[in-house]
Amino acid sequence: MPAQALAVRGAQPLRALTQLALRPPLVPEALSPGRALHDVSDAPRHGAETTWVAAHDLVESVLDAQLPRIVESVLDRIDLNALIAERVDVALIVESVLDQLDLTELSRARIDLAQLATEVIDEIDLPAIIRESTSGVASDVVTGARAVRPAPTRPSHDS
Repeated sequence: MPAQALAVRGAQPLRALTQLALRPPLVPEALSPGRALHDVSDAPRHGAETTWVAAHDLVESVLDAQLPRIVESVLDRIDLNALIAERVDVALIVESVLDQLDLTELSRARIDLAQLATEVIDEIDLPAIIRESTSGVASDVVTGARAVRPAPTRPSHDS
């Protein structure tokens, strides 16, 4: 097959792809990239700056209109959770965030410490612990006092 025939045959799919890119389905003609290129080529010939500004404004308006739809369509087709799990080091992000936080100050600002202390005291029955502790201490004091107290002396009959 001659080179020219190969080029013509290879150009057909390329032509179709170009047409699809310039005039995508479901995109209004006024917002299609092909229309933007046409409008830029017909822009007033007052200099390169005017043409560039017109092209920029046109591309911006097409992107503003189409990009949200495109992004939404792409996001609907991918599993973000799997993508994040595969490509994002979540532990590194958490570590970085924790390094930037003053957890002591944050907990003081967000936690009612008096209420928390009351709940802990109620849960552990602090009065019972104090009773048990003080009765044990009292018993130890009595036992210790007996151990330290000298034995009573008996009067000697030697004199």
